[in-house]
Amino acid sequence: MRDTSDPLTSLVKKIDQRMQAAVGKTPRELGAYVLVMNNGSGLDQRLRRLAETEAIKRVALGIGAPPADYAVANEADVTVVVYSPARRGDQRVTANFALRKGELKDRIDDIVKAIGDVLPPQVHTVVAHSREKEQLWRYTLARPGEGWFKPDFNDSSWKSGPGGFGTVGTPGAVVRTVWNTDAIWLRREIRLPEGPFTHLHLQLHHDEDAEVYLNGVLAAKLIGYTTGYKEVAISEAARKALRPGANVLAVSCKQTGGGQYIDVGLVELKR
Repeated sequence: MRDTSDPLTSLVKKIDQRMQAAVGKTPRELGAYVLVMNNGSGLDQRLRRLAETEAIKRVALGIGAPPADYAVANEADVTVVVYSPARRGDQRVTANFALRKGELKDRIDDIVKAIGDVLPPQVHTVVAHSREKEQLWRYTLARPGEGWFKPDFNDSSWKSGPGGFGTVGTPGAVVRTVWNTDAIWLRREIRLPEGPFTHLHLQLHHDEDAEVYLNGVLAAKLIGYTTGYKEVAISEAARKALRPGANVLAVSCKQTGGGQYIDVGLVELKR
């Protein structure tokens, strides 16, 4: 291997950062390793120093050829494999990249982007929900008047309380205000920073059916229930209704049986 130490370090560091960002966000944990095909002079020690000095945590480094079923070109100098750790012989490859001689320096960004495409996006909080810290809402347990979800609706007669709303024992719920009736309606003024937000999503936990409005426009209609917080795409119409500064988030949730819970925030997904 010649003249690839700096590009190799850059590649490994970027992959490691993306893999660390994905920890806990995939159904199964993902791993990655980078194999160098030829054992140049002192390469083993160089790889060890790279792992140690750069504090590489999520990428394994090695020398030698990958298994034949990975179909890496024979003339490759370096191969990058992202996989699902499992018992030996039962590992599933998620992404596989072979670099031929001289390609490493020019392909780093392409490889990191491609790996990012198979990893979960990075989640950036825009408007917090109440899982970590309570957020104050207006709410009512009695069916409200017409247009309850519109920005100019007068909710001064509604109660005020912190989210999330539900019953203790509901899977994944962080209950700060008890809600144990068959329906609840909520409103909250939120503030959005300057965008742009091109991949804005709801991040919510709903049990059961829920409707979410932004500035009076339906953002999402959800059926059934979740057992934890998840990201849900916002309708294009609702996204266009948002503006920097004050906005109104309105939510309704219904309950038919078992546990119940509702809490909503906004996040931007970035790859």
